[in-house]
Amino acid sequence: MTIDVYFWTDIRSVRKKRGLFYAALSAETPKGEVWVPHKGEIEENGNGAGVQALHDIVAGDKHHIDPYKGSRIIIHSTSSYVTTSLFLLKKWKDDGWKTSKGSDIAYKDLWQEINCNLQGNSFEVIDEKDPEAIKELLETKGEV
Repeated sequence: MTIDVYFWTDIRSVRKKRGLFYAALSAETPKGEVWVPHKGEIEENGNGAGVQALHDIVAGDKHHIDPYKGSRIIIHSTSSYVTTSLFLLKKWKDDGWKTSKGSDIAYKDLWQEINCNLQGNSFEVIDEKDPEAIKELLETKGEV
């Protein structure tokens, strides 16, 4: 089974500010289409907002991808920080979640939970260039 994960945030700042994020999981199952939306408010910078949005849909309290272990996950990201970071998960884990200078990586707790919940699934990342298209998809599908 293939699961698509989408997320969008209106925070584009390098400084912390209050904003919204939307995230959703979409899958075709033998019982039909599954659409799991999530919306939240956050006070964070653009990078942190992207990580939080991804975390909430794949590793948050409800663990939305958990029922689909062994699936192929396609993460649609408009955040170059998140895209790059997803490719570094294995290295970060192997390095004890430390940077090359020995300090903890940013958003360590969130990345650890994301990594834990992505294990057992193959995943790929699509670097989406149009954040508004993702926002429109999330709004069109509704319930966010």
